[in-house]
Amino acid sequence: MSYSQRETYIKAQVASIAEVFGERYGLPVQLDRQLEYLYLPRFPLPQQWGERETPLLIHIPREYPQVPPHGFFLSKLCHGPHVYSREVGRDSKDFSHYGWNWFCIYCDNGWNPGPSPLDPHNLWTFINAIRVSLTIGEF
Repeated sequence: MSYSQRETYIKAQVASIAEVFGERYGLPVQLDRQLEYLYLPRFPLPQQWGERETPLLIHIPREYPQVPPHGFFLSKLCHGPHVYSREVGRDSKDFSHYGWNWFCIYCDNGWNPGPSPLDPHNLWTFINAIRVSLTIGEF
């Protein structure tokens, strides 16, 4: 069976992410069958958010790995800068009725995935960008 580059990259990267976020927090990381959404049940938050952790839902674009994700969903309980009820400027699904808010970040500049799924510019890179963007003191 031959897998597409997208499928190969996503599955390898999610397996690596699951080792950290699944084992560390005791709940499984999940990926839907269409490889469109990655669910992290527990993601640590900086103190300024008022919550210790939040679930994250990352929408993986169809053009991935050439195109990075453009933001993520986090719990509606989290309020802060760059948080919206839906993905801004795109024709996307509104998950606010499921308890999610959209957090807008972009990794487009310099995004250049390598020949291997675990080379830089991957879902780990995006998760690190999430961590940094949640830490920036814009409150």
